[in-house]
Amino acid sequence: MTITQPTVLVLIGITGDLAGRKLVPGIANLAADGRLGDKFRFIGTSRRTLSVKEALGENSNDYLKSVTTTYQLDPTKAEDFEQFKTYIGDLAAKLGEDAKIIFYLSVPPEAMDDVIEQLGNSGFNQHKDVSLMLEKPFGQNLESAKALMGKITSYFREDQLFLIDHYLAKEMTQSLTILKDDNRWLSADWSNQHIKHINIKIYEDIGVEGRADFYEQTGALKDVLQSHALQLTATTLIPAIANLAAGTLPKRRLEMLKSLRLDQSNDAAIIRGQYQTYKTEVGNPISSVETFVSLPLISDLPLWENVTINVATGKKLNQKLTEVEIIFKVSRRLLIQIEPEQFVSYDMSLKAAGYDSVAHTTSLKYNNEGQGIEAYQRLFYDALRGSHELFVGVEEIFEQWRIIEPVMERWQLSDDDLISYEAAQDPANIKQ
Repeated sequence: MTITQPTVLVLIGITGDLAGRKLVPGIANLAADGRLGDKFRFIGTSRRTLSVKEALGENSNDYLKSVTTTYQLDPTKAEDFEQFKTYIGDLAAKLGEDAKIIFYLSVPPEAMDDVIEQLGNSGFNQHKDVSLMLEKPFGQNLESAKALMGKITSYFREDQLFLIDHYLAKEMTQSLTILKDDNRWLSADWSNQHIKHINIKIYEDIGVEGRADFYEQTGALKDVLQSHALQLTATTLIPAIANLAAGTLPKRRLEMLKSLRLDQSNDAAIIRGQYQTYKTEVGNPISSVETFVSLPLISDLPLWENVTINVATGKKLNQKLTEVEIIFKVSRRLLIQIEPEQFVSYDMSLKAAGYDSVAHTTSLKYNNEGQGIEAYQRLFYDALRGSHELFVGVEEIFEQWRIIEPVMERWQLSDDDLISYEAAQDPANIKQ
């Protein structure tokens, strides 16, 4: 569907790394697919003067060049935002009375408060159809997350916010919901009556790669587990055949997150590790920041009683991998791999070749490689058409912080349980 509503999409911070790698390419792909229409305008802002050619880089095409402008904007200067408001107001008026304005805030976490205040104080929030797209981190703990969301919602309503966890927009994450809901042979087994283990894994084979300052403030627990891993967990736990009407997916994810808590009775399964060269890479010989974390979780829902849930993430491991693994009680396994490949595999029994009627286990596999669209492309498309399905709600963020707070508090007291592991380590071998 082509977007027909007049729209001004503003990317604040177009010179950033994420903008160059993901955001501008996502917009360019929408343009190439003919999804943006003739009343779409794109503005990229930066602190310095920037040409359209520089802003778009290698992602340029004739259509996108024709609808793109750049604007020099200092996030700390109120007068810049006042002038910018006039500039955008004139542009929106030319497009039509029902013009929509979307701001994507591609700025460092420490600049987020300033930009929110500038947008609110200069009156952008008074436009009849305005939205914000925001990227994590959403705070550093539950208290700071509530403070940040309080600041944002003092200027903008929650229904004006598109809070991003791009893992929700990955093709195989979306396929997970359809897989268990639309295949009755599987949906009938989607409970503790048939499932005994759920494992969520997000592994990387690289280190901090120049993100030392950021990683020293976050670590694996806050960077990936609190967000991506818990969102994958919530998506997995939503009951099959949940009759998900349009707009209800965030509500169901929230219900699942509310049911989750750390299994503090299983100390041996609460693991934090740090790869051996990390301290040297970040220039901090006494750093206790974790680069690997594995946590046991419990759901209080009767549907998942006695099912063990484990979420794990880490860097400098032996593979790059993101997957959801479902272990059934009858020696079967369902695997949904999101990265590096995109596939679903399901164990099944067949007769072994030969004279004897002997069963053997094999995997039925569907490979989705080369199909679908990139996550940020989908997120921009959904925001443009006003769909919040693949965006995170404010209460979801609070619940995610609530789940990991016991671990954060424990690790603040001591680092005695920090395990040192070698590069290219098998995550299964990182144990207390």
